[in-house]
Amino acid sequence: MRVNSKIVSRYIKRLTILILALFILYMLSVIFLFATFRVTSESMNPELQKNDFLIVYKPTLGARLFNVFAAIKGEDFHVYRMPGLRDFKRNDIVVFNYPYKEWDTWDHITLNLKEYYVKRCIGLPGDSILAKNGIFEVLGVNCTLGNYSMQDRASGSSFDSIPRPSYIDDCDLGWNLHDWGPIYVPKKDDSILIDKNNYHLYKKIIEWESDLPIDSLSEGIQYRFKHNYYFVAGDNTLHSIDSRYWGLVPDDFIVGKVSFAIGNSKKSFLHIISDFRRVK
Repeated sequence: MRVNSKIVSRYIKRLTILILALFILYMLSVIFLFATFRVTSESMNPELQKNDFLIVYKPTLGARLFNVFAAIKGEDFHVYRMPGLRDFKRNDIVVFNYPYKEWDTWDHITLNLKEYYVKRCIGLPGDSILAKNGIFEVLGVNCTLGNYSMQDRASGSSFDSIPRPSYIDDCDLGWNLHDWGPIYVPKKDDSILIDKNNYHLYKKIIEWESDLPIDSLSEGIQYRFKHNYYFVAGDNTLHSIDSRYWGLVPDDFIVGKVSFAIGNSKKSFLHIISDFRRVK
């Protein structure tokens, strides 16, 4: 039986349009709705296990739009964030671009497109956060922050295996990784006085925002922040490189909130997809 060539051509055309439409819908969803990752570290144990598959929801804070090619080339670029549904809440688990070029070199803040981290949001913009005997607290907030049992277990342990100096004990304030703070987590448009203490705490942030060395600012002036920042930490307190070590995360660096986690024992095609995006 001969097949009408016009019918075949029509079906091929419809199929091509359908595939193209599905591809466009997928790309739009990846840009504006979700991202997929596979966990490659133990920093969020026991909440997240190594090789868990994560679905990260972008509309919570709003999807990011920026020139990826300029970022890859190391050129200046602007991050535009779509309007979000809400700000993060304390204890939300978030994925973000690592804010430094190297994992153990914390000198200049930069958006690292190749490295993604997953941590728990402990301090929000406007919070004043501290630690007593290794337990996180936010002034004026009465709730458990992070994994209390892991923090308590780490309170009598040594952090010597992790590179130093850290953000906390490099502040020249007599702090250490068990007892420190309070640290004010900057909120956009809030101001601080540039003095000796704030110089140490916010030096890298101010240099990143202004693209100028902080030494060019006179002591005693007020500095107004241009971004919101977050203090993040891993649940596996002794084995997590987080804000205690390298500092605060700018809002532009955050991908979104972890909405679903599929255990590594439940193998599926999603794990194959997520192999392209790894998160520590």
